[in-house]
Amino acid sequence: MTPAATPDVPTRLAQLSTTPSLIATSQGSQLSQWLPDGSTPLTRAVDAECLDALEVLLDAGASLASRNKMDAGLLFYEVRALLGSGGFGAVYAGTYDGEPVAVKVAHPNGASALQQEIDVVIRCPSPFIVTPVAVTDTGVTPVMVLELMDAGNLQDYLRNKRRGRPTPVAFSTLEVAWVVAHALVDLHARGIVHRDIKSANVLLSTTKYIKVADLGVAKDVQTMMTTGMGTVAWTAPEVLASGVSYTAAAD
Repeated sequence: MTPAATPDVPTRLAQLSTTPSLIATSQGSQLSQWLPDGSTPLTRAVDAECLDALEVLLDAGASLASRNKMDAGLLFYEVRALLGSGGFGAVYAGTYDGEPVAVKVAHPNGASALQQEIDVVIRCPSPFIVTPVAVTDTGVTPVMVLELMDAGNLQDYLRNKRRGRPTPVAFSTLEVAWVVAHALVDLHARGIVHRDIKSANVLLSTTKYIKVADLGVAKDVQTMMTTGMGTVAWTAPEVLASGVSYTAAAD
């Protein structure tokens, strides 16, 4: 399989950094209300990776609240279409409103972790973090519908590269590092620490580039963080030290 064509590195990074705002909101408009096509100004800015627009809309009080509703009748996923599984939940391939998506469902003991992840992604919309399409209302077993990153994760990508196997995309070290760094900047700017940055949580796409995922153990940096979380081999030493507090630098 030939890797999907991707822009040269400087061009792509420049596009993500300096994309001009495509969103104009009139005075008195409802920044979070649905538009005729089912989007909101903020979700359009996120989907179009318009950083300038995101800044303006977030400062004006826009939110993803309107995306925090899901019509169960539109959702279809099959257990046999498993994409991945972890300690708190599993992710399946599915469809939502006719579009291919990833559906994250909590394990019986993982409902609180998935609800926490839902709260974080709504609080921190970013073009560098996997975007939620819809979520269940609070009070039921949480389900989160996410955009589908169709080229797998960075861990599998690197393994296939080492073994000389074909990959559906081709990205440079600089591109991956640039996106992960900007995802962390966006999280830390809103007082959130990811706490589980690793190659398996960096997702790739033939159309949506590179994005960070899995914020189930993310935590507010303002709290005193002394509990070790994440994956041991990827964890900062200060997180592993018993009883020692740590900051966003641990990411």
